[in-house]
Amino acid sequence: MSLALERVSTGVAGLDMILCGGLGRNALVFIVGPPGAGKTILATQILFAAVRAGTPGIILTAFSEDHSKLLAHLRPLSFFDSQVVGTQLQLFTLGSLIGPDGQLDTSLVIQTIRQTGAGIVMIDGFQGIPELFVEPIVVRRLLDSLGKLAQMLRITVLVTMEGDARDPQHGAALTMADTVIDLNYHVAGWRHIRQLDLVKQRGHPSLHGLHTYAITGNGLVVYPRLEAQLPPLPIAHRDERLPFGLPPLDAILAGGLSSGSAALLAAAPGAGKTTLALRWALADARPNAGTIVLTFHANPAQLAAKASVFGLDLSAAMESGACTVLYMPPVAIDPDAVAARLLAALRPNTRRVVIDDLGGLIWELGPRARDYLAALSIHLAHAGVTTLFLLETGADRMFAHDTTYTLIAPIAETVLILEEQLAGDRPQHVVRVLTMRFGAYTARQRMVILEQGGAAPPGEDN
Repeated sequence: MSLALERVSTGVAGLDMILCGGLGRNALVFIVGPPGAGKTILATQILFAAVRAGTPGIILTAFSEDHSKLLAHLRPLSFFDSQVVGTQLQLFTLGSLIGPDGQLDTSLVIQTIRQTGAGIVMIDGFQGIPELFVEPIVVRRLLDSLGKLAQMLRITVLVTMEGDARDPQHGAALTMADTVIDLNYHVAGWRHIRQLDLVKQRGHPSLHGLHTYAITGNGLVVYPRLEAQLPPLPIAHRDERLPFGLPPLDAILAGGLSSGSAALLAAAPGAGKTTLALRWALADARPNAGTIVLTFHANPAQLAAKASVFGLDLSAAMESGACTVLYMPPVAIDPDAVAARLLAALRPNTRRVVIDDLGGLIWELGPRARDYLAALSIHLAHAGVTTLFLLETGADRMFAHDTTYTLIAPIAETVLILEEQLAGDRPQHVVRVLTMRFGAYTARQRMVILEQGGAAPPGEDN
């Protein structure tokens, strides 16, 4: 493998996936973004990961003040290691490398890098460097020297710069770069939106598009855009049925939901879709055949209490490891963070996944909804998982003409409609099959009465 293609992990969750393996060992990397985007945090996070792996590093700042403020800002972050500062990691100001003529001496910068034996170099605040020069051409010479030095000594050079990486005024500087990471930080409505854009990666593939990120106590966490990371085909074979455990309903479905498929259960509020989904989730749940329930509406304790009313022991299933409940509050949902958490929770023994419900995701996704849901279904099917999506709707029998259905129809191989009807003072829940692509099914309604203490299938309704 050529040196240019040798990759080194960044140590940043999600970023290596976007970079398809990490940064080039001998790369000149620019991290660009507006104030507050997290440029310095990302660069130092990559730097400390390299130092922890045994690579000496240095930080060069373009500001005249000492480094106490920088260190104070980094100290609360979990990746910061005070023990390496001053030994494996040394700090300098570019102002201290001024030559006799009053300008930054590029040869002195290179000499400092050589003397410290650094394998990774961070230059923080590149936008302040031109103030250290009389002639702007010296800035380009410095970049050219750093690029050549990176290749010759196999060091990684990280440069943070304020601005927009796609702004033409930065073209001259960024032309020299091997990798350009743009941190997009803006306000949308009442919310701050953070997105990472890998503008350039010379000689190596990458995941295209915008990827969301968050700044946490662990530094940056990046959530690669789901649609950009599709798994290879083929997906799991559909040679098995996963039943609900309700004979009349399973009879309609030729035994249950097809293994590795995606199904949709739609119902109006209060019709019992969550209860019916939990019935399916726990029908065959055991430690060696696990289930995941992803919910935006109830935490694990609340969901277990709800299930117990209908004779479903979700608490025992969670304690044994047969069922995992992932709760994500329905506030400022990040769809890529949702997908990352769900896919990370999958285990080789995971067979069933319930997602309750799609409404919030579809709202947040906007125009992305169709592609995102298709990609999520492909990921889950490739893992051999059968997925039951829940959707709250008031469209009743007109659901097939609802615009939401047109988004989901391409990915839902089975669509079930759950409707509540009254027989006297007793509610009856009628399940209809709207579509079922794999396997024959009986196109007749079946009634499943959900009541406290359990569920009973009283028969069929033609």
